[in-house]
Amino acid sequence: MNILVADIGGTKTCLSLIRIKDSTQEHQSIKKEYYVSNQYQRFDLLLKTFLNDQPIEAACLAVAGPVTQNRQVQTSEITNLPWKLNTRHISQQFNIPNVALVNDFAATAYGIDALKKTELIDIQANTHKPASQKAIIGAGTGLGQAFMIWNNNAYNAYSTEGGHVDFAPTDQQQRELLEFLTHSTTPISYEHLLSGNGIVRIYSFLHQLAMPRQNPYPRLDSADEISQIALADASSLAGQAMKLFVRIYGAQAGNLALNTLPYDGIYIAGGIAAKNSPFFTDGNFLDAFLNKPKMQQILKSIPVKLIMNQEVGLLGAIKQAKLLSSGSKKNG
Repeated sequence: MNILVADIGGTKTCLSLIRIKDSTQEHQSIKKEYYVSNQYQRFDLLLKTFLNDQPIEAACLAVAGPVTQNRQVQTSEITNLPWKLNTRHISQQFNIPNVALVNDFAATAYGIDALKKTELIDIQANTHKPASQKAIIGAGTGLGQAFMIWNNNAYNAYSTEGGHVDFAPTDQQQRELLEFLTHSTTPISYEHLLSGNGIVRIYSFLHQLAMPRQNPYPRLDSADEISQIALADASSLAGQAMKLFVRIYGAQAGNLALNTLPYDGIYIAGGIAAKNSPFFTDGNFLDAFLNKPKMQQILKSIPVKLIMNQEVGLLGAIKQAKLLSSGSKKNG
């Protein structure tokens, strides 16, 4: 059985064609391609390029946006793209009998169990409590959050839009950052800061502060460039920007932990964290995560792990695709 899986994000989209063996449910990759998302006006144009009329039995698409269910039809508008997906339209246009949408961070949550131990870094090592909650947070083009609840001997994932909650400064520097941002964008959410564009906004803020001192620092408008300079020199202005970014990230991860009490672990996902792991493991992130004085003992008991595999969402989509294919087989 041939299955299509996808991880559709605001910056890039990964499409993968896999073959599932009916007897063992093992899967083999047939074809995988990465695309720059905004180079395509609609998702169906990208999908047509990838499939090239290849027959598909089922598809599971992880999407960076909320998924709405109306009877048998699922729809989604990608948060940072003008794409609108509809399972009925995709099924009819590409002759795919079974099509499912899943939020990308729900897919990330489902992919955690498929990770190898070497693909996880302990930020705070603790004993996991199986059958309790898990939580996932990850910054990329936007800020995704999800949690998992144990039910009927399995974990069920639930996506949220928690990345859009209001930003709450935790010190004087962050209050000044908030004041800096309110001149251009209101209200200010955590996603405004915990994203690729957020890194640029933080750097711009620090750059402006340095201006009165005959600023020797260059103007930078690329998160990748800021990251590369920061990794090469943590004392640079770019390094200071990444440290502030990580402190805000840790604080919001702590907020998510208090909202969900994930005693089976909170997982940090997304390409930004994986590419900048030294800034997440030097104690800065954990200090901000634990900076809730009344609840610090609870937070100290929660395992905190950094996911280094940037395809964890695709792994989750594959897992859901297998369930979809087995369900369609039973119904057939």
